[in-house]
Amino acid sequence: MRSALSPSGRCSTPFSGGSPTWRSGSTRTPPTPPSPLRPTRPRSNDDRRLLPRGRSGADSLAIVTTPEIAKKLGKKDPVKVKSLQIAVTSGQESLGQTWDGTHLETTTQAAKKAYEEAGVKNPREEISMMELHDCFSITELVTYEDLGISPRGGAPRDVQDGFYNLDGKIPAQPDGGLKCFGHPIGASGIRMLYEMYLQLNGRAGDRQLKDPRLGLTHNLGGFPAMSVCSIAIVGK
Repeated sequence: MRSALSPSGRCSTPFSGGSPTWRSGSTRTPPTPPSPLRPTRPRSNDDRRLLPRGRSGADSLAIVTTPEIAKKLGKKDPVKVKSLQIAVTSGQESLGQTWDGTHLETTTQAAKKAYEEAGVKNPREEISMMELHDCFSITELVTYEDLGISPRGGAPRDVQDGFYNLDGKIPAQPDGGLKCFGHPIGASGIRMLYEMYLQLNGRAGDRQLKDPRLGLTHNLGGFPAMSVCSIAIVGK
């Protein structure tokens, strides 16, 4: 499968070639030692490269102001916040029979409100690029569907078709995502928005996308049935 990341090849796509097995299991199980009967490269369902790099503690900040103040400060390349939505859940999904366990309601609801606020009618056609909280390969797949970009059950096919590649219809994780950066928790969200800022101003170097208009960032915390999700849509 073609890489969804930078042409430099410094980071591989979160999905292995062939017929990958996506999992959300723990990384605590050590790799199986090589043997004459096993390939030296781990199989996809045992491959820790499918999971994010190490977590750490960090923090970050961004200055957000009005267009008028930005102009007075002499800023010539501001990126505008088109929408910002947060959704939380108490875990009630796990108490009934209405939640099928194949999606995160917080992402679904935050995305719906964010699109409404930004005036986005068809996200699959209008969103130019995305940075997602790809903490696990399965989370990334589910998020594509929860955002309404891929149809339910259609994310694996879109990935295999290159829809989310750097040269695809909607590039996802153009900067490499959590897999390349690790997860410094408090800094991850600003890192995503900074990538949107670079892309929208044509300053992303080798990974620069062609004429992006709207960028979406997605952050997630908690568990599938008890989580908080934030979604921002930014543009020029």
